[in-house]
Amino acid sequence: MKGYQDILYEVNAPSAIITLNRPDQLNAFTLHTLKEIRHAVESAADDPAVVGIILTGTGRGFSAGLDMAALAAATGCRSKRALLATTKARRRRASRLS
Repeated sequence: MKGYQDILYEVNAPSAIITLNRPDQLNAFTLHTLKEIRHAVESAADDPAVVGIILTGTGRGFSAGLDMAALAAATGCRSKRALLATTKARRRRASRLS
């Protein structure tokens, strides 16, 4: 993987710096983002000049977590609204059981 879309990767020995680079989406993770991070971590681990990895983000927040559109696609929900409704219903059921 030569270039990255969702992250920036640089080595500033002895550190590798992985920067989440989706500030317009508050650096929310997608499956593609996770693949890029994994590749960058493996590259850093294989580099004898690197002894530590720094994970950071661009923009006003480190990360909003998982991108809701990616979650909807992975779970087969047709819309973010349906996904949110399903998630809220599951939380209500779980809180009643505890």
